[in-house]
Amino acid sequence: MRVARDQAVGVADLDWMAGTWRHTEGGGATEVGIELNSSNSTGAAISRSWEGELEFVIYGVLVGFQVGGGKNFSTTITRSEGKAYLGTIGSISARDFNDNQYAFGMFTYLQADPDSGQEFEVINYWVE
Repeated sequence: MRVARDQAVGVADLDWMAGTWRHTEGGGATEVGIELNSSNSTGAAISRSWEGELEFVIYGVLVGFQVGGGKNFSTTITRSEGKAYLGTIGSISARDFNDNQYAFGMFTYLQADPDSGQEFEVINYWVE
């Protein structure tokens, strides 16, 4: 199924859309890809400190000092997950290039199965 870029942008739950690429001429290929990453972090910190003070009188003079210290503890847990999609589009031969040029991109979205409700990710290309 050929999808125009405007149709791809109109998909309600569009996850991500790769940019615009022009097709290349010759015997090579063009790669287009999407990488989606998410991460979640949680952490905790504890601080402990102490302080002591001592004063006394020697020969009528007040003498004193303070001593203190502390420690800090912290921890962080991060959970990350990602997915990447890569597609390769072959080039158009030099003889046919001028008459058959086009631009393309890749997009993904979630699609639910109407019977089971299970969701799966659809990867598609738009072409103009």
